[in-house]
Amino acid sequence: MKNTTTEGNPENPQSDSSVLIDIDGIVKGINLRAVNTVEVGKMEIGEYILDELFQGRLGDAVSRNPYKSQSLVDVSKHPDLMVDRRTLGGWVRAADLKRTLTDLKADCSNLTLSHYALLLRVTDEKTRNDLAEKASKGAWSVRRLTEKVYETKKAKVYGGRMKDLRKMLENPLAYYGDEEAKKMLMDSILLQEELESEDRIRLIKTIDKTRPRLMEQLDLLDAAKKRLVRIELSEPEPEMA
Repeated sequence: MKNTTTEGNPENPQSDSSVLIDIDGIVKGINLRAVNTVEVGKMEIGEYILDELFQGRLGDAVSRNPYKSQSLVDVSKHPDLMVDRRTLGGWVRAADLKRTLTDLKADCSNLTLSHYALLLRVTDEKTRNDLAEKASKGAWSVRRLTEKVYETKKAKVYGGRMKDLRKMLENPLAYYGDEEAKKMLMDSILLQEELESEDRIRLIKTIDKTRPRLMEQLDLLDAAKKRLVRIELSEPEPEMA
């Protein structure tokens, strides 16, 4: 049911004239303006950092992870900073993507920071640029763009790396030399921004299954080591109770 109220004339309480006020509509309008104001502010902060620390653009070396820049690391660790590290990095990447699309003469007039954050999940540049154009020209909501990004099936970093990550977590010793997988597992920003929620949950379940097996293997190694040491030191085996 629509939430409305009747507002009378405060200067003449006895007056029969009244105005029907759409409370839901007003709240929606306030929320929309609040979100737009916040989104614009976040983008301005991202662009400000680009100009101050990166000469206006992220280079290829830091495009996926701006925190490869020591200057940004120092900023993020400052005790007076009111924005957390992960959030700040996302704003910088979104601002850089906006400038990239602008350089390509793409229509970005209806894109917000939330749109750019979603587009960053698409690794194929042509697909990402096409989605940006369609989203802006069609005034897509964030929800609709989310659906379209998911449909591309290209929103995962390194393409098929998810399969490699699971293999490594299932058998860590066998895949310990996979430096790329290890690097990704230690990068919180990539794990958050480049993997879908269902992928992260799947990895968590894989870890939960692997850990008990690893503990059993460690117990076996410890027991074998103790026996070998006793043999070398000519110590008798402890009597079984």
